[in-house]
Amino acid sequence: MSSLAASAQFDNAQFPYNPDSEPDGYIGVADVLEVLSIFGSQFDVATLSADSSSALVLIGEQVSYWDCLSSCKALGREWQVMDADAFADHSDSLLQGYDDPIAFAWLKTDHSTTFYTHAVRIAGSQLGRIEAIQNSGNFNQCYCSAQIYPELEYTDVSGWGSSFRNACEARLNEGWRPLGGIEVYTLGTTATKYQAFWRYVPE
Repeated sequence: MSSLAASAQFDNAQFPYNPDSEPDGYIGVADVLEVLSIFGSQFDVATLSADSSSALVLIGEQVSYWDCLSSCKALGREWQVMDADAFADHSDSLLQGYDDPIAFAWLKTDHSTTFYTHAVRIAGSQLGRIEAIQNSGNFNQCYCSAQIYPELEYTDVSGWGSSFRNACEARLNEGWRPLGGIEVYTLGTTATKYQAFWRYVPE
């Protein structure tokens, strides 16, 4: 999922929706005016599938590395400047060609320094080539990525003897996985077995 097909949007607004449109860390008059400009438009929230691995949004076309880093952090602690894994996940959307003969996007790597970081070529004759570029004085496209974790759900069964065994087998056949071991609770002369299960929320 990329900013080209934003998961949550006010028409042309990008996912994730951030009410701090400037952004300066405060929700002020300018931010309210921005919301009023889209008042009455449709708000569509798409459901992420359980096997989605990451999300990617475009922050800006001509952004310095430090502004890109700051903008991604402002989205939340799970967001970061696009790294090689995110680029690979979304390369089909990124490498679609641009008006510029050569275009780069900032890339987070473990080899960045104070003066240089890396950018990946997303337009031109050497698509996907990674180059070291000066942090200051260069302006490239800024993409922020976040890891998406599948939604989980939980259940349990209780009982004794064959009824308990049959209930556990039924859960396994439905795609549930055991969580921990069987617990036995005794109240007076009555004993009850409990087994917890988990699974990814079905699509």
